[in-house]
Amino acid sequence: MTANLTVLARRWPWGIVLAAAAACTLQSSYFAWKVDDAFITFSYAQNWVAGHGVVFNVGERVEGYTCFLWVALSALGLLAGADILRWSLTLSIIGAVATVGAAWQLARELLPARSCNAAGLTALLVGLYPPLAWWAGSGMETTLFTCLVTLALFLHIRAGAESVAAPVCLALASMTRPEAWLLAGLACVDAVSIGPGRRAGRYAGIFLGIFGPYYFWRLLYYDALLPNTFYAKVGSSGTQVMRGLSYLWSFVVDGGGWYFFLGAGFSLAPSVARRARLAYVFLVAYTVYVVSIGGDFLPGFRFFLPIVPTLAALFTAALVGWTERLLRTRKAALAVVRGAAVAGVLCTYGPLVASQEDSLRLFNNIWKMQVSTCRQINEETGADDAVAAVGVGILKFCTGRRVIDMAGLTDVHIAHQQSPRMGSGLPGHEKYDSEYVLAQRPKFIVIPRPGTYEGIPLAPLADMWGQPLLQEHYVPDPIGYRRIDPWEG
Repeated sequence: MTANLTVLARRWPWGIVLAAAAACTLQSSYFAWKVDDAFITFSYAQNWVAGHGVVFNVGERVEGYTCFLWVALSALGLLAGADILRWSLTLSIIGAVATVGAAWQLARELLPARSCNAAGLTALLVGLYPPLAWWAGSGMETTLFTCLVTLALFLHIRAGAESVAAPVCLALASMTRPEAWLLAGLACVDAVSIGPGRRAGRYAGIFLGIFGPYYFWRLLYYDALLPNTFYAKVGSSGTQVMRGLSYLWSFVVDGGGWYFFLGAGFSLAPSVARRARLAYVFLVAYTVYVVSIGGDFLPGFRFFLPIVPTLAALFTAALVGWTERLLRTRKAALAVVRGAAVAGVLCTYGPLVASQEDSLRLFNNIWKMQVSTCRQINEETGADDAVAAVGVGILKFCTGRRVIDMAGLTDVHIAHQQSPRMGSGLPGHEKYDSEYVLAQRPKFIVIPRPGTYEGIPLAPLADMWGQPLLQEHYVPDPIGYRRIDPWEG
């Protein structure tokens, strides 16, 4: 009997981690929604598999994505004949579950050996965190990126410049999203500072050996230092920074950020901070980066999700360290830690789930409308016809027509336009050139008509509505505007 209890005591952390992973999987399957941005990635993969290159519109080399590794994995699924929705959902759930495991290992690394069982609480905090499941259900690269960032931090903190796996993870993360370039640079600098020099050189060499050829290829292929989406979304106005601060505040108040940041602050105790210095520097630098680019407009705090596992690990380390110091007994300390974790989950996670329920209904309705729009486009256009829209992903993937992105994510010309009110509108939807779009004579312009749009005013829509050519050459249609043929003049 005693032997059985001993075995159970040793294995219970695994049980908690598996329970957290199972809960995350169930939530992710429930919150399986379709976001238009994911279909931009799928469209690139679709053209790649068809032999047209890594492009959105055939013949136009524009890097309208920020997730090359996710494009490659999507192409692999299409090449194997998989249903892209199921394939991407499966990969995203795997990324979410792996994130739970990586967060658990990171917490174990930060905790003293005598208290490492408390790391299971980190797994619970991450596995039950609603935005992780939300983005796992989206089919986007978010959970893969979150997993790679968390894993890279764990491996670096454990082995420093000696690590071989850490720079590999950093390279893969940097090929998934450009935000990881920041972490990779900080990790290489940290490797040099802790030495020895030969090991630090190997560390940087492994990263550059994987990431370097990829970056050189994309530089030659797209002829741009940064993805086109960066030019379309980011400006340098103070208004954009204020919008980013508002996004941060929303994460703190509504997304549980107060809970995690508070714990991370308390974990600045020397016993934790010395080992986690790279994590702290990255957390500060990454938060400043998100604020400076103006945040995001999609629900679920996508841009802050990659740092939540690290914040949760620091939160656990802080609670364990301070409660052991104040209460003097490990048993009482762990009881306090568990109580604090439960309280945080109840106070924070419930409202998040309720909010995601509302968002799920909204996006499911949008999906139905987009499917209907695609059906009409396929029936009433030919292969040589172009279509203009603001939401271009699903439209492109389901029709294969040339799609003009009115917001510029997949259009170099619009992405490099100057917006006098950059930062005051919806992120990623502030640049436009309606005359340029109309000059290409799209068969349909898939936008709502004035008075029917009840969301945040979008600059591309407002400008298009005021164009004389729109009134002269287009008539209202259930999906937007239809061109009057023949077009003369």
